[in-house]
Amino acid sequence: LGSQQIIPLLAQMQANPPPAATSGKGQMSVEEMVEKLAERMRSQPDDMKGWVMLARSYVVLKRYDAAVDAYRNILRLGGNSAELLADYADALAMAAGGRFTPETGELLTRALAAEPGNIKALWLAGHWKNQEGDYAAAVEYWQQAAALLPAEGEDAAVINQQIASAREKLGLPPLATAQPAATAAAAPVETAAPAAATRIVRPTSRCRSSPMPPPPT
Repeated sequence: LGSQQIIPLLAQMQANPPPAATSGKGQMSVEEMVEKLAERMRSQPDDMKGWVMLARSYVVLKRYDAAVDAYRNILRLGGNSAELLADYADALAMAAGGRFTPETGELLTRALAAEPGNIKALWLAGHWKNQEGDYAAAVEYWQQAAALLPAEGEDAAVINQQIASAREKLGLPPLATAQPAATAAAAPVETAAPAAATRIVRPTSRCRSSPMPPPPT
């Protein structure tokens, strides 16, 4: 069914999206391979590895509603690791146009209960609380994520910008740029401001969805 070729092709699409997602003359396109995998899952609904591959494939293709359906099957089959719960929450938020629903928040709470240091779950939880107007909680989640990232990396820079924006809404001064992430995580945060929506600003690598890692056994 070509499912073994999906992961490298999706990785290539993420790095350099082509005009048409084809894998070469005479071969199936990525979309065709994903549809073949979806067809297989209809006849093998208890294959969790297949559902993980399908869900991640749909996310790369920006078919978020379909990805959510796949993640529901993963959860049905007991796929409740922090990584899978965070990925599910990400897909659910994207399917809702970037909005965080109570279900999304519950998934993130479960992910962080299972793995408090999961960077993607911390980053998404910051967006969840930011959208609710709980900027203090957003800063706390983002500072925890920043403390786990290389201080000079792109991801840390994006999250630090989000921290600065949330602190500004709280009426707090910016953190010193030279302040280590671990120190920033201990900085006091005051009460939250009124609710406001915000778009999801995505870091480049460790906090985004990716089809590349192999599904869990």
